[in-house]
Amino acid sequence: MTRSVGPALIIAMLAACGGGGGGSSSEGDVVTKPSPSPSPDTVITQCGTFEGIAADNVVAFKGMPYAQSPTGALRWQAPLAPDCAAQPVLASDFSPACAQLTDDGAVASLTEDCLYLNVWAPTTEFPTSEKKPVLVFIHGGGNQRGSTDLEQLGVQLYDGTRLAGASDTVVVTIAYRLGALGFLAHPALSAENSDQRSGNYGLLDQLAALEWVQNNIADFGGDPDHVTLFGESGGARDVCSLVASPLANGLFSGAIMQSGGCRQITMADAEIEGQNIANAAGCASVRDASCLRAATPRQLLEAVGAEVFDGAFVGNNIGPVVDNYVLMASPDEVIAAGAHNMVPLIFGTNAQETGNRVALDLSEAAYEALVLTQFGPNLGNLILTRYPAPAYTSPTAAYVAFTTDVQFICAARRVAQQAAMHSQPVFTYRFSKSFESTVLENFGAFHGIELFYLFQQMSALDGYVATAADQRVEADMASYWGSFARNGHPNGVEGVARTQWEPFSPTADNVLMIDKETTQVSEPRASECEFLDQFSGT
Repeated sequence: MTRSVGPALIIAMLAACGGGGGGSSSEGDVVTKPSPSPSPDTVITQCGTFEGIAADNVVAFKGMPYAQSPTGALRWQAPLAPDCAAQPVLASDFSPACAQLTDDGAVASLTEDCLYLNVWAPTTEFPTSEKKPVLVFIHGGGNQRGSTDLEQLGVQLYDGTRLAGASDTVVVTIAYRLGALGFLAHPALSAENSDQRSGNYGLLDQLAALEWVQNNIADFGGDPDHVTLFGESGGARDVCSLVASPLANGLFSGAIMQSGGCRQITMADAEIEGQNIANAAGCASVRDASCLRAATPRQLLEAVGAEVFDGAFVGNNIGPVVDNYVLMASPDEVIAAGAHNMVPLIFGTNAQETGNRVALDLSEAAYEALVLTQFGPNLGNLILTRYPAPAYTSPTAAYVAFTTDVQFICAARRVAQQAAMHSQPVFTYRFSKSFESTVLENFGAFHGIELFYLFQQMSALDGYVATAADQRVEADMASYWGSFARNGHPNGVEGVARTQWEPFSPTADNVLMIDKETTQVSEPRASECEFLDQFSGT
């Protein structure tokens, strides 16, 4: 019998997944590689020898550094190439999470030494002579929280073991600086360099990790010419920034954005917010960064604070910024102009993104008050006319539909339309599969739920018995993501019958609906999106 997972655990899951130049400045010492490698589970990289742990037909290498520790004088600097270990390193444990608070403001980690990555590779003939495609994952958390060893419902959600095996790919997950340590833009920091920029240190970390992949992944059996980025929520936001960044050119061959945005703020706005953060940390000077550099990680984290939740809406006060270096313009504008990295793209959202952020018993009066408070009487009444509570199964369902459309579905559709105006193939999906238990079905396909299926974790969840439909969805996602990494499109696995995923185009509003039965449809929220598109610039 299927057992329910506690609603408190589910409600906490969105917080873990989040809201929305080459980093290396030197190559470091190069290790001369003997041939062959000492053992099947040992890899000699350009900067050190690492011993992996084999299990379930996959060998895992955890906690490998891709950059020096960004501490001391390296805080708020581009990452430098790591120091090379003289002796083999047992890569058996995840690195500590980067400094961050929990969603309620408690300290989760104070670690600044956190620039590490993990690799999972199928063990059949490891390392294989025929290189496998690579999937590189950027975790969510609103660029303020998250880690590669995130635990949810009794599993390490981003463990790549099952995904690597099911998709026959090499899977990489990366850690990157978060919050004020990863994204603080401030006039005093900008003044430290000739081009007057600051912020985006977390994106520079991700670029350095991608450079590491290009330089080393072949030694793990991966193909550096077939590297697909995928990220969820804040991680998808970062993937879109990398798609738009000239510094990422040539570092990946495809990108998947799962429930994340593409609009980033200007340096001027980011520096204003940075000054507010500095003031909260007790550093009022806009010209001298010495106070900021002397601040402890805890002071900086608490100065940013936890994310602010207003009903279903999440307010991020720190993240990627248009700095005229990593980003020349907001990613949505770069994509609209066709100036982005021309690689195949997938944009995806979930059917009830905000389903675990809204009270299940929201009254009609409370629903209307929320909308009017957030959008004012003019726009608010237009929204209530387009999303009337009686047209849905409940006022909660109406609010979830509206907030999911405005924050996720329609925003992703607009960027997909812009991208599809150019040459690379574009695909879109809607994840609609909910957990099959009495309690969890009430939340629908909420923000982040697809990660449990993509990482093949359904059979390991605490208190949940995976159904045949759950297992089919897991297999579908592994097949589509693996095929996309391998071929530049999500179809074409020989001997596997999957629903054909048709490309999205300005004239073909195709969406793959991933559910108990996966189907190809025309965008079911098109009329709602056309209504919301009128206000997308406001």
